[in-house]
Amino acid sequence: MTNIETVADLLFVEITLLSILLLVLALYNNLVLFKINVKDKLSKILVIFIAVIISECVWHFADRIPEYRILNCACAYIFATMFAVGASLFAQFSLERFEIRLASRKVHALLFYVPVIAVLVFCLLTPWFGILYRFDCNGEIQYADGYNFFFVPLGFAYGFVPSVLALFYLTLNKKRRLKKISMPRRYCSPPF
Repeated sequence: MTNIETVADLLFVEITLLSILLLVLALYNNLVLFKINVKDKLSKILVIFIAVIISECVWHFADRIPEYRILNCACAYIFATMFAVGASLFAQFSLERFEIRLASRKVHALLFYVPVIAVLVFCLLTPWFGILYRFDCNGEIQYADGYNFFFVPLGFAYGFVPSVLALFYLTLNKKRRLKKISMPRRYCSPPF
């Protein structure tokens, strides 16, 4: 292992541990200080992304070792499924927080449940058909076209939607939010 690879591995471990620590503190804050139930969407999102980061860390060190092929498969499966479910829950959570309702339940299911179920099916079929990833002769995972053309765009879409919703909520939806705010009469009149 070269010096650069050692530094990169050390940096990866430090960033991963910091991410896990921040997510655990956020979960602790959510559960203990705010007394929010574990079944809350935000708590589920935090737990899911803790699992994503831990599986990514284990996967990083088990990759390139042919004896750990089953562990690689398990980590890749956990990473892909938990990431898709967590991103979908985060997008749904953003819709709720920004008070945006979709037109119908069919649209909601089409946007949030069908892609996640497709990722779960792809992950289950990947060890046999290599839809999302394959193993080379060294035991290293090589991403397939399904990963590049389905999984990555899905993650970006679920991450992009809350950003667009935040802009909509903060700018275009300002009039509706201002109507909800009732100010006392003395603050509305000029001070003279």
